[in-house]
Parts: sequence; structure tokens; C-alpha cells
Amino acid sequence: MPDATDAPLRVLVLSTTFPVVAGDGTPEFVLTLSSELVRRGHLVTVLVPRVAGAADQEVVHGVRVRRFGYFPRRWENLAEGAIMPNLRQQPSRWLQAPSLVVAFWWAARREARRTQADLVHAHWVVPAGVIARVLRRPYLITAHGADAYTLRRAPFSWLKRSALAHATVTVPVSEAIRAELRSLGGQVSEAVPMGSDFEAIRIEMGTRRAVPGRIVMVGRLVDKKGVDVLLRAIVGLPGASARIIGDGPRRADLEGLATELGVADRVEFLGKQPRRSVLETLASAAVVALPSKVGEGGDTDGVPVVLSEAVAAGVPVIVSDAGGLGEHVHDGVNGRLVPAGSVERLRAALRDAIADPAHAEAMAVVAREQMVSKLGLDAIGGRYDEILQRVAGR
Repeated sequence: MPDATDAPLRVLVLSTTFPVVAGDGTPEFVLTLSSELVRRGHLVTVLVPRVAGAADQEVVHGVRVRRFGYFPRRWENLAEGAIMPNLRQQPSRWLQAPSLVVAFWWAARREARRTQADLVHAHWVVPAGVIARVLRRPYLITAHGADAYTLRRAPFSWLKRSALAHATVTVPVSEAIRAELRSLGGQVSEAVPMGSDFEAIRIEMGTRRAVPGRIVMVGRLVDKKGVDVLLRAIVGLPGASARIIGDGPRRADLEGLATELGVADRVEFLGKQPRRSVLETLASAAVVALPSKVGEGGDTDGVPVVLSEAVAAGVPVIVSDAGGLGEHVHDGVNGRLVPAGSVERLRAALRDAIADPAHAEAMAVVAREQMVSKLGLDAIGGRYDEILQRVAGR
């Protein structure tokens, strides 16, 4: 039942990452949270850059989605995937950045007036938080990681400080990000990670049939995800195989590394997969590995949504202590926690999980019991509902 107080809030959400089609494999935490807020009685419009194959206007799970153009279609690709990795992979894409910011501002100004938005919810400090800063509406920022750890030099550092200083509140997805943001000023709340619908995932996935020794990893193939650490760990595990879901600028290098290490016959790079395929792969996993590390330019994970998805699916997890992962996984209790970048420690944890699946499964049960109140969508939606009410002055 909707539980928004008083009249529904009219919320304008600004983001640069959004699926073309729900379930297409693009990270959809912005859609997931927005649809939960709709369920709670709010009126939510999401404004995102145009990407190939997406409708300019549509309604998805009750969320009104508007996409704006920012460059001639033939070359318009900065917002396909994640912006910062795209810029590192192809620096010429910086040519699209100024027009994206200007088009974003113009479209946001128009949508704020059209929807009579009570407040603006910006995902990432740059560029969405900067756009929210000039809309003359109360706004909050959700900081996911790259926006906190990168763009440290002028003029970006000044823009970040200005956006944070004028936001009613900034909500980090991890305590590690919170510590980083507090040095930049502004009102920073306690961490609220992005959530998953635990029950829906369990029902959608069905019965797990774990393949012995199968390691699954889900994430963009960028430096901070630590895929290279996983590949090196597999070298000393002859009984292990890996399925890696995701695409990104480092895919060719990682496939080459797998060949160089002699594990290419035991590692499958599946690329970007739709949600249905991701859940089927999780159902076959003996363990999910998230060996995140500090990446290029200091970029670090927040709390990847795949953690809550794996836990909801009942799969044992092994994660590194980079970013916010260690805030939820306690070594030997609800999963395994290893030092970021340590091939040896990751290999040992994987070996233990493969050799003693019963113990690994027992920790997965504990993880689900503990994390549903911290990472479950209902709990996260309730916390954001309270934050929105406060930002709107209710």
C-alpha cells in the first residue's frame, strides 16, 4: 500500500545511466528505486540522455521516462554505458561532454516546469548534481562512487563542491563514500545503498542448481572491478571455472590475460546479458566473486547491486574489502572478505568454498537473513521516502 504522507510528491530524477529496455542488462538501480517510489504513491519522472534504440518518451513500471538528445545521432555515444570509463577509453568523447551538459540543463529546466516538480533527485554529483544545482528546486544527490573518487582537479572539483554545498542532502551508497564526500563539504547523510527486491529475485530465479566449482562474476569490465585478480586466482584452482557477465573497455585485455595465464578454457566472457540470463547464471553458481579494487584515477566501487542480487538468490559470496563491500560482508559469518588486490587470499577463499560447499551455503543463508533489512528494496524505499519528505520540507 502507498505510504507517502500528504499529497504525492512530484519528483524529477536526473541520471546518466538507465536501461534501454527494462531487464536488458544495463544497471537499472535508478529505475528500481524510482519504481519503488511510485509504488509508495509518488509521481516520478526520470530524465536521461538519449541512447541508441531507446524511445524518447515512455512509461516503465509507472515511471515516466524522458530522453534528450545532446549530439548528432551518428556520433552520440558518450552516455552508452558509464561515462567515466567511456572517456578514459576514448578521450575524443570529451567533445560530446559540453553539449551533453548544456542539453541536460535545458531538458531538466523544461521538465521541472512541465511536471511542476517539488524536488529533484540527482544520481551522481557530476553532471546530474551540477544540473540540479541551477534548477531552483530543492534537491538531493545520490553519490554512487566514481563521482566521489574522481574528477578531483579544477574546474570539476569546484563544480562538485558547489553542487554538494547547495544540496539539501547528499546520500552516499556506502560509508566509505560518505567519508570521502565529507571532506568536500555539504550535508552528507548516513549511507543508503541501492536495494534489490529479494522476494522477486527468489521467485524469478526458481530453484538453484549450483555447478560444483563454478565462479560467477557480474560487473562492467573496468579496472576497479578486479577481474584480473580473479583470473590470476583461478590459475591455482584446477577444479574451478568462471562465467563473467558484463562488457566494457577492458574486455579484450582481460580475454588476452586469460589466454596468457592458461585459463581461457575455463573462463567464459559472456558479455552484457539480459536480467533473465543473469538470474539463470546465478542459479548455476557455486559462488559469486566480487574482487573489486581501487581503479584508475582512484575510482572505487560503492556497493554493487549484484551483491544484494546474489544474496537474494541464495548464492555464497566472496568479496574484497574495497569500497562499501566490507560494510555488509563479515568474513566467515555471512560470506568471505579478502584484501583488495590479493590474488593469494582470493584463491584461498575460493578454494575453501569449492572444497566445502555446505559451509559456503550456510553462510549464504545467514547473509540473506541479515541483509534483507539493509539491502532489501522495501527497506531502502522506506529510507528514501523519508529523505524525500524532508527535502520537500514536509
